[in-house]
Amino acid sequence: MATVAPTSDVSVVGWTAEPPGNKYEAIDEASPSDADYIWSYTDGAAPATFGLSSTIPAGTHTINLRSFVNQGTASMRVRLLNGSDVVQGTSNYVTINTVATTYPISITTTGDATRLRIELSDVLPAEILMVGIDPLSWNGEFLSFT
Repeated sequence: MATVAPTSDVSVVGWTAEPPGNKYEAIDEASPSDADYIWSYTDGAAPATFGLSSTIPAGTHTINLRSFVNQGTASMRVRLLNGSDVVQGTSNYVTINTVATTYPISITTTGDATRLRIELSDVLPAEILMVGIDPLSWNGEFLSFT
């Protein structure tokens, strides 16, 4: 299994890191931690796009995002992009609830990807919190693929 981690903030307008700092550093820990995360509370907020530590080849991959909302529900999906922000693959939306849960998100790409984009939908008065990443499938990092 190869391991890939976020290494830069490409476009993170409308997102906040807790604690304050670079957004990618709040989601790149080796073990999941609910003490650092990124969040957005606006429906249709600009997606959060991150540069990745290495290229993800075309194929089917699983991305495990640990997320929750503080009330109600929201939806989240992931896109993998190339360096020019051309979409190489898009996951289905998953529904997020108030229990911190690791969501395995399957995504198939048609070309190499070097960026990851997180998109939100249906955020009513809820904040969506992107917290620690499940290390079991990712070998302690943000994305793994085989």
